[in-house]
Amino acid sequence: MFGLNTTNRSVLFWAAALVPLVLVTVTLLVLALLSVKETIRQLGDGYANAYSRIVYSVSMENKAAQVAPTNCHYLQQVLRYEREILEMQIVLDGKLVCSSLGNVINRPIVDLGKLTDEPQSMELVPMPRSQATSIAVINRRVLNDQVYHAVSLLALDYMRASLGYRTEPRLKSAALFIGDQSTPSDSVRNDGFFAYTARTDIPGQEIQLIASNELIKEKGWFYFLAAIPSTLTAYMALFYIRRLLSQSSGIYSDVENAVKHKQFVLHYQPEFNVVSGKVSGVEALVRWNHPERGLVYPDVFIPILDECGLINSLTDIVIDKAMSDFSEVSLSRPFHLGINFPPDYFLVKERCEKLIAHAEQFKANGITLGVEITERQLLSRQAKSAISHLRSNGIEILIDDFGTGQTSLSMLESTPIDCLKIDKCFVDSIGHDSVNVPVLDAIISMAQSLNLSLIAEGVEQLEQANYLKAKGVVVQQGYFYGKPMEITALKLSE
Repeated sequence: MFGLNTTNRSVLFWAAALVPLVLVTVTLLVLALLSVKETIRQLGDGYANAYSRIVYSVSMENKAAQVAPTNCHYLQQVLRYEREILEMQIVLDGKLVCSSLGNVINRPIVDLGKLTDEPQSMELVPMPRSQATSIAVINRRVLNDQVYHAVSLLALDYMRASLGYRTEPRLKSAALFIGDQSTPSDSVRNDGFFAYTARTDIPGQEIQLIASNELIKEKGWFYFLAAIPSTLTAYMALFYIRRLLSQSSGIYSDVENAVKHKQFVLHYQPEFNVVSGKVSGVEALVRWNHPERGLVYPDVFIPILDECGLINSLTDIVIDKAMSDFSEVSLSRPFHLGINFPPDYFLVKERCEKLIAHAEQFKANGITLGVEITERQLLSRQAKSAISHLRSNGIEILIDDFGTGQTSLSMLESTPIDCLKIDKCFVDSIGHDSVNVPVLDAIISMAQSLNLSLIAEGVEQLEQANYLKAKGVVVQQGYFYGKPMEITALKLSE
């Protein structure tokens, strides 16, 4: 039921081995890509902020120079050591009238015929005596009905040093876009994953960065090395999960195999008659003789068998084992053999008839078969009918763990049973100030009034044995008289 063929096991093995690796690889790739993107984003935003500060500072110098635009000497003195501005020129009504370098015959920084009426504008212009391109910041002011333009050429080396993009190994390229112009002039806008465009504080001006191969490789190796401990942790977690799952599926498979190969044995706990001083019966308790773990107790495998629908098959094995154990036992005195049955065992007529046949075989050896059932089994009308049929054919009916279920007095009166087995929880209350003691006395009194036999379970102390004997409970079961044992250890002849 729970087995897997070789192909399925192989598929599951490789899936378990490869899935974490694929997940880790994909996670690494995503993290590396996102890290590259975040790095160039931070660089781009930093460059945009630095560029905006430089332009703002130059613009303020332009406005300061326009306070006294004809004072060229002052302009030369103030800007002599200015790092941001290579040269500032003052243009009056379209004519160059002053330069911070002191030589007004220098060529204009910008085309004077294209100066606009905008308060501030910017252009990309060639550097003097160089093929490099820099930026001209232009501010316009009307003073005494005259139009002055302050035109400053940014010091390219200072701007490069401030931004640092020329020496940044993490960048493949950097470009500044001012409207339709760009520097470098051959730059094109890139919307790729490894590109980022940062907007400056100046409308229409953007800085575009593209990540270098070195940055991509660096992030890839970083996350690869960082992921080794995570991968090992994931595989360790997977190993333990698989181990738990294999143990869980393994126990299911083992239990199924145990039923198939009948790997169960019976131990018998004596039921002692305190009046005769002899063993008057036994309760059959099933154990799983696991080939590796040894004896396994019912609380481990009974729930699994019940879940797998194999509990009735186990009951059949128990009956057969009991038949085999007592096949050569012949007793002259009354002797009771109690076997526990699951709730739905009697719903199949063929099982009831087979059980009656087994009871006849036990009876031939002087043994009365007893069916031990729990109180919840008495709630079904079909169960009552089956119990009546079994009892009419000489099988004793016992209610196990009495007092812990839902049996009512009217049900006891209407259901044909022979004996109540008092649950251990009531026996444990003897000698203690417990509400269970009056309940115990009430159970004993009720059973005696209904002419039902009583067996007290879980007797472990002399005080408990004497109390029960005084109350008329003459058949007792528990460690005080003997633990569950193999058939060979029972002293049935005494």
